[in-house]
Amino acid sequence: MASHDTPIVVAVLGGPGTGKSTQCARLQSEFHCTHLSIGDILRAEAVNSESSHRELLIRNLAEGRVGPKEMTVGILQRAMKTAFSENQVEVFLLDGFPRALATAQYFEAEVAPISLLLFLEHSETSVVIERLLARNRADDTRVAIEKRLKVFKETTMEVFRHYEQLGKGLSLDASGSEEEVYQRAVEALRGWGIGMRDRDQVCKGENAAECNCS
Repeated sequence: MASHDTPIVVAVLGGPGTGKSTQCARLQSEFHCTHLSIGDILRAEAVNSESSHRELLIRNLAEGRVGPKEMTVGILQRAMKTAFSENQVEVFLLDGFPRALATAQYFEAEVAPISLLLFLEHSETSVVIERLLARNRADDTRVAIEKRLKVFKETTMEVFRHYEQLGKGLSLDASGSEEEVYQRAVEALRGWGIGMRDRDQVCKGENAAECNCS
């Protein structure tokens, strides 16, 4: 991104297994925005043999932690710049970020303000654990999942409460079917008034020049 550009940032948080990534992927197809998953970005960095952060990331991911704010924000900012250079879209859905208040504040100081924090809430812990185990991902052992849930309760809820107090936090019921949750999310984003434009409106007619869809 050019130095004068300020992206619109929508943070999407929720406990492990609440369907953040699934919903963000669908929302990206609905709105003219870029979905970036902090988990995917950090996992990719962890397997990069040339990364100076590799060993630390491997340990942190096993514990359900993202690591020092400077490292995490630096890696994410690089991913945002890469995405912008590819598609010129300045609206970002940040999936699973920020997970700690200090990280959120550092991101806002160094990168961009967070316009909205969308919080996916699911009260059934046992259902969430079974969803995660069913993914068969290497870091989804029962012990690792329980650690991530503990970290979530200790740190991530504080982030949501902070943005809620600022009038920028919105809780979304993540129970029910994927489609039900998706419709709630679409309605929430359309009603928030933060520059989220429907992809069809951008990619047709007089706005077609702005479209960089593949």
